[in-house]
Amino acid sequence: MQSLTEDEKIREFLSNWGKSVLLVKGWDAQTWANKAGTTPTNVQRGLLGKKNTITLVNLIKLCQAANV
Repeated sequence: MQSLTEDEKIREFLSNWGKSVLLVKGWDAQTWANKAGTTPTNVQRGLLGKKNTITLVNLIKLCQAANV
């Protein structure tokens, strides 16, 4: 089995973290995006997706909205 690249490991970590935030907060992507002042696409594809990578600016917005 092929091991993950560093980028893939980071994307997987962020995806798992994002899913945990949604679960703990009881939010959906739309709610989190609204609270962060960004779009649901940034949550769904950028954070939770496996191929796209979220920008640092949007990641910070989402962290601030989730109080983490």
